[in-house]
Amino acid sequence: MSEVSSKAPPYLIQYGSKQIIVDNPNNFAQTSQQFKIYYSQNPSKLVLPESEEYSFKTLQLLVNACQGRPFSCTLDNVFEFRKLAVDWKVDTLVQYCDNYIQKTKISELTVDEVFEKLDEAIASNDKDQRKIAIRNAVAQFKKVITDPQQRLRNYDTDVITEIYRDVNPNGRNSDLFANFVIEFFRANPAKATTLFPRLNFDRLSGSQYGVIFQPDAIEVSMNYYNAYALSDAHKELRTALNTVDATAKQAVKQNRQKYEKKFATIFEQTKANRRSDLNKLRLRLVQQNEDLNDLAEVLENQKALLVDCVKIAHRAPSSAEYLKKSQEDILNMIVESKEKLLDQIKQDAEDSAKTLQALLDDSQKEIEKQTAGKSIVAPDVYSGIENYQGRIGDINHGLASCARQLREVQATMMAKIIRDNYKGNEYLRVVRDNNNNLLAYKIFDEYPDLVWNLSKKEVSDAEKRIIVPIETKVDKLCQIRK
Repeated sequence: MSEVSSKAPPYLIQYGSKQIIVDNPNNFAQTSQQFKIYYSQNPSKLVLPESEEYSFKTLQLLVNACQGRPFSCTLDNVFEFRKLAVDWKVDTLVQYCDNYIQKTKISELTVDEVFEKLDEAIASNDKDQRKIAIRNAVAQFKKVITDPQQRLRNYDTDVITEIYRDVNPNGRNSDLFANFVIEFFRANPAKATTLFPRLNFDRLSGSQYGVIFQPDAIEVSMNYYNAYALSDAHKELRTALNTVDATAKQAVKQNRQKYEKKFATIFEQTKANRRSDLNKLRLRLVQQNEDLNDLAEVLENQKALLVDCVKIAHRAPSSAEYLKKSQEDILNMIVESKEKLLDQIKQDAEDSAKTLQALLDDSQKEIEKQTAGKSIVAPDVYSGIENYQGRIGDINHGLASCARQLREVQATMMAKIIRDNYKGNEYLRVVRDNNNNLLAYKIFDEYPDLVWNLSKKEVSDAEKRIIVPIETKVDKLCQIRK
């Protein structure tokens, strides 16, 4: 058939029982080489049988895209859309899909590969790997949700919710998800109940409504949402407690800094006052020492005069009476001078002693005046210091306890590692001594610097005191089925 004019009438494509109107078949023929062939062979109407390879929605997207109309490519239709674009020979759409696939980092996987990638991502705990695994599950949503082995039920409901959240919420996907949830509820009501909020209730059948709103289902739902509400309340209470704890710690820190600053100020002020008083007393003592030195000098001068007098007496005339009289006068003068000198020395010493005592009394009164009615350190500071000392003791005790607990955790970790290494093959080798201790624990005594300076006794005690009782209780709770 020759080229059709740009004003060709609308063209009809019938896909199964549904129809699509092509407003401008000429533009469509220019974009799609396959449609150009269909159009030339079927000028009035194109009839296509329903196919498992692509849906009516995907075909409608292709028709819209080829006519320049808005269209959207999503994770759950991109591979189907790309295959249809390849079949209809629309190279621009094939490139568009390839760019979308590259951007989202998804791959065209089998359903087994999808679950394998999902398991690897969850085990690795890697957020990026998990996102890509979820996208791949969305891209194969129909196969995943209708998996004959029902492997999707084995995952936590938050994983199922993540997958369905990114699926295009059209009618087909809603129906597939509803069928999955209903069957899941019949198998595991408690777990499936958490998926009810994701259902499109407008598309549920009467029988599906009957399953969801039966009394047992309502009771399970109420239990779940009550637990969810209690969990939120617990989180809010924990947040409030953390806030109060942080505020209290900040207040204690501020009070400690305030008292430390106040104590330092009082201490420095008292220290300065005492230093000043001691300096004054020292100056007075120096002055008294100088006065005593002056008195000693006077005494030496008087002594020299007495010596001179004696010498003069010896040089006097030899007349017996004159000599006797002179000697008596000299003796009297010596006695008088001696008494006067002694009186003077005694008086000077008493004056110096009184002056020194007065100085000491004044200093003592000044110190008592400065410190009257108050302690060098304020009572509240004493109380603060005692509190700090108590808290420091508590902290030291806590640090010692933490050190002991850390030591015990290290020993327990080493015991667990060595136990796990031999678990399952103890029947193949001799691994314990007569005291039921692992022989491998000797390595800690032979090589004390190997790990944390642990000893054989510490590791062995940790196994008996912590690991063995826990495993015994777990085995008792989780018994082997009979």
